[in-house]
Amino acid sequence: MSKDFYVLGYSGLDGYLKYKNSNIISLSDRESLVSQGMDAAAALLKNGQIIAASAEERFGTIKHTGNFPMHAINACLNKAGIKISDISCFAHNFNYEPYKELFFLNDYSKNLFDSILSDKAQIDLFKLNYNIDVNDKFFGFDHHMCHAAYAFETSGYEASLVIIADGLGEFNSISVYSGDKIQGLKLLKTYGPSSSLGILYSAATDYLGFLTNSDEYKIMGLAAYGNKTVYKKLFDEIVVLSDNGRIEIKNLVPQKINKPEERETYVYFKSWLSQYIFKERDPNAPVEQKHKDFAAALQEKINEAVLHLVRHWSHTTGLNSLCMAGGVALNCVANERIAKSGLVKRFYVAPASSDDGTSLGAALIAMRNRGISLSKKHFLDMPFYGPSIAEGIIDYRLPTELSVEKLKDGKLIEIVADALVDNKIVAWAQGNMEFGPRALGHRSILAIPCDAKMRERLNIVTKQRESFRPFAPIVKKESINKYFETYDGVVYKHMLVNTKVREKYRSKLQAVIHIDGTSRAQAVDKKDLPLLWKLLDEIERRTTIPVLLNTSFNLKSMPIVCYKKDAIESYLNSDIDLLVINNEVIRKRQKK
Repeated sequence: MSKDFYVLGYSGLDGYLKYKNSNIISLSDRESLVSQGMDAAAALLKNGQIIAASAEERFGTIKHTGNFPMHAINACLNKAGIKISDISCFAHNFNYEPYKELFFLNDYSKNLFDSILSDKAQIDLFKLNYNIDVNDKFFGFDHHMCHAAYAFETSGYEASLVIIADGLGEFNSISVYSGDKIQGLKLLKTYGPSSSLGILYSAATDYLGFLTNSDEYKIMGLAAYGNKTVYKKLFDEIVVLSDNGRIEIKNLVPQKINKPEERETYVYFKSWLSQYIFKERDPNAPVEQKHKDFAAALQEKINEAVLHLVRHWSHTTGLNSLCMAGGVALNCVANERIAKSGLVKRFYVAPASSDDGTSLGAALIAMRNRGISLSKKHFLDMPFYGPSIAEGIIDYRLPTELSVEKLKDGKLIEIVADALVDNKIVAWAQGNMEFGPRALGHRSILAIPCDAKMRERLNIVTKQRESFRPFAPIVKKESINKYFETYDGVVYKHMLVNTKVREKYRSKLQAVIHIDGTSRAQAVDKKDLPLLWKLLDEIERRTTIPVLLNTSFNLKSMPIVCYKKDAIESYLNSDIDLLVINNEVIRKRQKK
């Protein structure tokens, strides 16, 4: 019997931010966050099976951290019941070695390569953290290929167009592949930094006073409040779309970069915009209409650019299935445009499309190189690859101000439904944690969607976030097209494609409708989420509509909860009314 083949994939560039901030003086707080190699994560495969995958941020560290994902690696090892020495292959989500000479042009870049980007630097991290030499087992893979492998392999499609768009891989901002089940991925085209839709969106996020590599989704929400025509001419000048699928972005960086800060910040673009239209927004200043109009024009141009890519490459290749990943693929507004365009018959966005997903992609490349295929059970599955909610609770005692009641499924559904229809907010934590940025029913906060006041309560009190940000609905899969305008062949189960709410039901879904009439709906399949489906079914019996508001179970500036202890602490520090952990109902005791 052959030995089990374990592949550990991981993402992140440990020390990048520290190196940058130590070597470039006078950076603002926001400029200091501009970084390569964020969203550190780890993924473990065994003989074609996905055993575990988690983002490092979920283990009580900094959101979007790029530091060595030791907590995530340990979680993977614990789930498999193995030691680090049992790993057959270590796969990283970057490969800078082919570009080594380009970094030797100045001391800043050379030292960055030697200490952070090189294979040796990565191998040294395992010596430092695990006292193990992985030199003979280590492989770095092209960043965009990691994105593409994750998206294509988990789609289960026989053949597909695969488009990767993010800020920057090693040196590419967009990569286009054809995927074939037998032959794998074939690179068709790469676009350099001057085509980076991801950098453009991040730079605009910074310009509008929000955090880059973190708050881009806020700009997407803000855009719906603006007039996209006000700054249309500006963005037509910035983003030039031409024949053969070409994209050129102007004024994003100077023609010649002379200083590290010109590469490591968005100072040039922000300075240019400040002179051209209005001064960049101070993070503490109010969000004005001009900021909303700018966001609207930006979003519209991103929509046009993404459609430009899909149109050209679907026609060029003749492929009618599309897989996408990379940070730009998390833009659910642009994804809706693709869905309704009719350019492809099947459309799948990888659930963990940001860099956390490349940890799994790197592992999948290594596995395929070994001649092992991904198990079919992972095709279009739910990414519940993280730790169980019940883990990490050795010697943990329930705080005395809480009471707990363990119930069977039927009674549990009845009590939760009672609370929801009574306009209570319920935290719902089940089984293994989601892999990717969306809470998909295992680490969720639930509420009735009919009253806009619920949205206000969640935004201001429970979630402590900006009022312009929308909440998403979950709905029984068999009912999604009744309430939302969906398109055949589009995967809606991962909450990554916007939908229009049908006019007939807008008055009953006020808390999950954005100002433009859209919702980022998640279709709940009974086989994927049986308990949550039963809850939606009970809600339908009581209210006639099988829809609930679903938002991630975390408080302001905190990662989504991972373990039971995290869930209980978040519950205690919020005004959430009820906490459900697996089959336990946890309540706050009434004060005497």
